[in-house]
Amino acid sequence: MKMKAVAFLFVALVVGAMSESHSVSNSASFTHNELEAINVQNIRLAPTLSSRVFLGARGGSKLQVAPSMLDVQLGWVTLSWENISPATNDDWIGVYSPAITPELLSQHTPVKYQFANHSALHVATGSGALNFTLLNMRDDYNFVMFSGGTTAPVAIAISNRVSFTPAVMNAPQQVHLALADSSGTSMRVTWVSKNQNRPYVKYGDSDILSHSVDALSSTYTSDSLCGPLARTLGWRHPGFIHTAIMDNLLPSTTYFYRVGDAFGASEVYSFVAPKVIDKESNVRMVAFGDMGKGEIDLTQQLGWAHNNPPALNTSIRVERELEKQLDLVLHIGDISYAVGYAAVWDMFFAQVQHIASRVPYMVATGNHEADYPHTDSFFNTDDSNGECNVPYMARFFMPVPVTQRQREPWYSFNYGNIHFIISSTEHDFRPDSAQYRFVAADLAAVDRSKTPWVIFSGHRPMYIDSTWSQGEGADQPVAQLLRDSYEPLFMEYGVDLALFGHHHSYQRTCAVYNHTCISTPTKTNGFTAPVYLVIGMAGASHSDNLYPVTPQEFEVVNVKEYGYITIETSATVLRTQFISDVDGSVLDELVITRQTAQPDVVHA
Repeated sequence: MKMKAVAFLFVALVVGAMSESHSVSNSASFTHNELEAINVQNIRLAPTLSSRVFLGARGGSKLQVAPSMLDVQLGWVTLSWENISPATNDDWIGVYSPAITPELLSQHTPVKYQFANHSALHVATGSGALNFTLLNMRDDYNFVMFSGGTTAPVAIAISNRVSFTPAVMNAPQQVHLALADSSGTSMRVTWVSKNQNRPYVKYGDSDILSHSVDALSSTYTSDSLCGPLARTLGWRHPGFIHTAIMDNLLPSTTYFYRVGDAFGASEVYSFVAPKVIDKESNVRMVAFGDMGKGEIDLTQQLGWAHNNPPALNTSIRVERELEKQLDLVLHIGDISYAVGYAAVWDMFFAQVQHIASRVPYMVATGNHEADYPHTDSFFNTDDSNGECNVPYMARFFMPVPVTQRQREPWYSFNYGNIHFIISSTEHDFRPDSAQYRFVAADLAAVDRSKTPWVIFSGHRPMYIDSTWSQGEGADQPVAQLLRDSYEPLFMEYGVDLALFGHHHSYQRTCAVYNHTCISTPTKTNGFTAPVYLVIGMAGASHSDNLYPVTPQEFEVVNVKEYGYITIETSATVLRTQFISDVDGSVLDELVITRQTAQPDVVHA
């Protein structure tokens, strides 16, 4: 347990010591997942490549990693090599898990990679060494040295294997919480392990952990997915996913819990039970979209023009918010950017576990989780590379409202004095759709005497400063479709704030209806119109496709900084702040005030 804490502190120290520059390349060559740069099916083997450890194809090339056994979930290893000749700037190292053999190299993508010239002497001497972090993904690792760059790779050397101790290999991972419903008396916990053998959660309001609940287990196979890359080059087994509900909780009470099975148990985590649903139950939360994950060893960062991945910065800053009151996190789509590369889901959950194991981590699906042709996604694009929402739905168990009989990618819940509606912009939202009927009925049923604030969220924006106006899923026609469906409902039922991602920027409108500013939010004493925020600035490369003249409804458009927003409420004040992931400074602020807790709704 202590080693895990120290390991994460080291992550924070390493990232904090890096450059604070956040200038990111927006060139056409950027990909949402840098593994897409590797032409896996074009991999060739050097003529004399041997599958024996340490041996390569160039007359004694050596590739060796140490240590060969790790006893932590995330540990450092050193890869060293010699006798690479000729050594060039195109040589690169693939990191594989499960460990790979030569004949399978053209069938599997590495989980990450790095260019050998990051070791200063590589090109001059053909020798070098690099440090890598390896995350326990329930299998062994090994390394492969390639020449020929990522477009025409030739395998020239394969390393020995690295494994994890049995205790680590079988330990629970990816622990994350979610609200189970709006009762305020329950919390769901979900985690992953290598096996399924009587999984459970034990919990209590002291370290005795007097309550125990059996968990339900599931997994998914490559056949569950919709197409390549998810089914093929990017596939690896996700492990077994377990979920259980801790119930009969007392509001605002600290609980402790541990998850496990017959093979072992996790450390003890803690959380604070949900607050009473009441107008006086103030909320403080964090929200963002489009984060993804970063690697502290700086591998797999070909598409970034900096050495400080914003996704890591955002995660670390949000973890620091836990030192203050933090009730929940809302991540609205484009979660991990796995886009078919299953290992990325493991890496993402490891990045956020220190947050998600302590507060509810609520999510919305995005195009890079859901969209695939000829499925139930609304857009006929392959933005998920064949995932078609299967990993997302398998890994995130969000509340099922009492009006629904089964899980859907849209839902709602109450927390404190806020009613939240989480939509899926990737599924049909038009007025004759099941989702629209749910949203309309849900808004009509909100009790504003208990939850005076209503926040709507989804991935694709309803208002957006973006020049993308043509093509499947283009920003402007989608925004118009969303407005046609939802804007009259928002006005009728007084939605206060709408949060979106997708465009990698921070944008804030006035209180707006039909492109017309109704009032300045900071001077509003009764409801006039919703304020719309685009908060897709948590990690993915900035979108710079802005109009030369900012549309009149936007008060702030920022495509230069990364971060997240905080939301704080009282019965009569809702405040949001855009927080920099570099230094924690406030980059923008919105304040909506009312004289009374219940809005004077203006009907459209």
